[in-house]
Amino acid sequence: MSDLPPGQWSPLLVGLYWPGADSVMSAINAARNRSSVQSFFDDFARQLFGVRTGPLAPMEGVTADAVRSLFEQGEKHATAISDKNGAKQKAFSDTADALNSLRSALSQIAAEGNSKIDEINQSKKNIVQKVAEIVQVISEKQADAANKST
Repeated sequence: MSDLPPGQWSPLLVGLYWPGADSVMSAINAARNRSSVQSFFDDFARQLFGVRTGPLAPMEGVTADAVRSLFEQGEKHATAISDKNGAKQKAFSDTADALNSLRSALSQIAAEGNSKIDEINQSKKNIVQKVAEIVQVISEKQADAANKST
């Protein structure tokens, strides 16, 4: 949990809802991987199209028609795989963005909570009042963190 926002009280304030940096990196890496796979299949579909409409185009006969049909099927299949990987890449990228946004929001909540608790600790109130107010701040900030995480 060394990845948490700074502050003594951060683990209590937002720790339950904090997405670790490893989760963000996993989503980013998955998005990059899917993007690479998408590019590969886009290129493959273009190559199949180039062969089908280039060297195979002027050929005549049943065999030539069958080969062109197979190249077209391969092209469509490669395009479908590319499209699926594009959708997955977008989902992983959106996930990484959402996790980073959540981390930013939780960092703000932790900073506010730590600041309030520091003020309470520095006040001249008796210990019972301080504890009650600190518990209240922790409860409020945990609720804020829960709302942000949903």
